Amino acid sequence: MVVKKHHQKFIFDIKGMEYSKYFEMLKIMRQILLLLFLSPLSCAALTVGENRNKYVIDSYPAMNNGDRGKYLNVTSSSTFNSTLDSKFSLVAESSSSYGVYLGYQFNKILSVEGGYTSLLTDTIVKASSNAIGTTSISGGEVAMLINFPAWQLLSPFIRVGSARMLETDVVNAAYGGGSTKTSLSGNVFGVGFQFNIMRGLYLRVGYNSYNLKDTPNTYTPHLQDMYGSLIYKY
Repeated sequence: MVVKKHHQKFIFDIKGMEYSKYFEMLKIMRQILLLLFLSPLSCAALTVGENRNKYVIDSYPAMNNGDRGKYLNVTSSSTFNSTLDSKFSLVAESSSSYGVYLGYQFNKILSVEGGYTSLLTDTIVKASSNAIGTTSISGGEVAMLINFPAWQLLSPFIRVGSARMLETDVVNAAYGGGSTKTSLSGNVFGVGFQFNIMRGLYLRVGYNSYNLKDTPNTYTPHLQDMYGSLIYKY
């Protein structure tokens, strides 16, 4: 009986050792499977992160020192609070306007653009409450943009330039009739924000102030313009 008991205890110890080794092997296998499962996910996350960083660097001018080239700027805007002649207190109602410009970006800060601007189109002109006729103002414009790339996809800017416009006035018959044309020139100042939608495509929202005058400097219309534009870089 003693031998049998010792024999049973010996068998029990062997089984205990086998069970402990078995559980240890299970732990090791579980760790290996966990590593095999997580490795592809880690690689995928790393790849996505690298691709996202590459997109931001390639798309955003502030992070790409080699970002330069030509672009097309198409603008739709509203001209408001347009004092056409302070001497006679003629004020034009708000009018939709537009512009088409070609530009060149030298670096992440400096750009130059120029093109055609239509500030007022057949806009009713009033003296007090009487409509005395219509007016149109349009012409060429050249401007320099200074960007401040403070954020990854959004950058504020200052726009400074000059414009040469032609004003065409048509007077109602009740006020004598006829039409006149006046050459205007002056400076342009604006501020705004530019947002990078995707690579090569930008959205710009801004405000421009046009301080124009005729050659004798007796007529000084002041126009203010709120606009939004799409910019395509090519």
